[in-house]
Amino acid sequence: MKRIVVGIIALIILHQAVRAQGVRLHGTAPDYSGFILNIETYSDFVTRSRRLMASFEVAPDGSFDIAFDVDGTQYAFIDLGSMVAHVYLEPGADYEIVLPPYVPRADADRFNPFFVPEHIELGIANADGANLNKSIRNFDESFDEIYNRHAISLVRRRDVAMADSLMAVLDSVAARNPCPDSAFFAQHVSYRKARLFMAPRMRRQAQVWQRYFASGPVLWTCPAYWDALDMLYSDFVADYTRSRRGRDLARCLGMADCTFDTLSAVLGADSLWARSEVRDVLLIKSLYNAKYTGTVASARADSLLLGAAATAADSTVRRFARSVCARINRLKPGTPAPDFSLYGIRDDRVSLADFAGRFVYLAFLHSDNFACRKDMTALSTLAKKYRKTMSVVGVMTDEDFERFEAAFKKQKYAWTPLSFHAMQRVVTDYDVVALPAYFLVDPDGRLALSPAPAPTEDFEPILNDCMRRHRSDKLKRQPYRERNIYDIASGGGADK
Repeated sequence: MKRIVVGIIALIILHQAVRAQGVRLHGTAPDYSGFILNIETYSDFVTRSRRLMASFEVAPDGSFDIAFDVDGTQYAFIDLGSMVAHVYLEPGADYEIVLPPYVPRADADRFNPFFVPEHIELGIANADGANLNKSIRNFDESFDEIYNRHAISLVRRRDVAMADSLMAVLDSVAARNPCPDSAFFAQHVSYRKARLFMAPRMRRQAQVWQRYFASGPVLWTCPAYWDALDMLYSDFVADYTRSRRGRDLARCLGMADCTFDTLSAVLGADSLWARSEVRDVLLIKSLYNAKYTGTVASARADSLLLGAAATAADSTVRRFARSVCARINRLKPGTPAPDFSLYGIRDDRVSLADFAGRFVYLAFLHSDNFACRKDMTALSTLAKKYRKTMSVVGVMTDEDFERFEAAFKKQKYAWTPLSFHAMQRVVTDYDVVALPAYFLVDPDGRLALSPAPAPTEDFEPILNDCMRRHRSDKLKRQPYRERNIYDIASGGGADK
């Protein structure tokens, strides 16, 4: 018995050690000298909100070397200007990566909400690090060629026999591109094949769900799993509530006191959705989609998603729901302002945290933009007038920051200019799609106005109102202390 217990403990320790393994990325890329590059992944594969995994600065000679922990195999990517490079990172692996020549994103593209950067595979120079990525790349190339060539027959003619034969072909493709000891590659292959399986069976959604999703675990970090789920149910709530099986769910959604737990229990009464984890994930995904398609009223969807984040039975599902809710509430007044770390005109690094305790009027500008140039003098006036309580910061999106710097010094502006180059994601973090753009951050680092008016658009009365409210809220949060004779004699008060 003692040996069994010791063995179990050893397995637990080994499991924890595997989970705690780190990855290392290193290489040389002179084109990116001085840049801060962010290694990101998706916080979830529904909203596809970005989550920072690690950040590193490329040295003046172009070298870089970063190590960080990952919890299981992760799909990651690095924003490289006009391109986004992706890679699959495995715990314990070492990657000598090769970055492409730097091509900046053009201004017309940077502020175009419909612009999609070119997606490329991150180059890996060492063979060991490239193993999983090479296997997935080779398999996906064959899958895409096979699927695209036969798409019409599969979808329009619903050729089930063809789909099954092509799945067998893909088995042989996977066998020719082995990835030893990689369960992740096997999962990737399975859910790529699932798209072939369901293409002629889109009217048999229950059959597909039963085969691929009903009884298995949720594969949180596997993009192929989520791609297949999207293909199967792009709007589950709309599809299911219109069916005979979904009448009870439709009635529940129509009730004023409907909660997420009630909704999950009603769906779970159908044996097809008996497994609570995958059922709740499908509901959360579907409520998020239904919020934007209008299938479910926006306020009702928000309420149900918040309920999932608080009360879903599984803790991982609750974290997933919180990630979805964070996307819905992103950049709303009262939420934390996205941080940044950028260079100023003295080559000093400046972050949002450096302004803690002060209001920050944050402007996104370009010196060639007429509206931006018109506002720069007004920003300087504000910076001087409110210098004791507020910092005025301009994030300059100029390609040539040195040229702007010379003009800034000549004009003797009083606000703080920062170049966006070292961390270009700051533009997307604030959802900037047109210039100029303004935000007001309160002394606690939360968005007070998002967006904020321009300095020439009656901004001051609104600013003063925000400052009064913040002072009032701060006083309410402070513990009350009765005044006494010593306070009166010294002119002190409850806030001193």
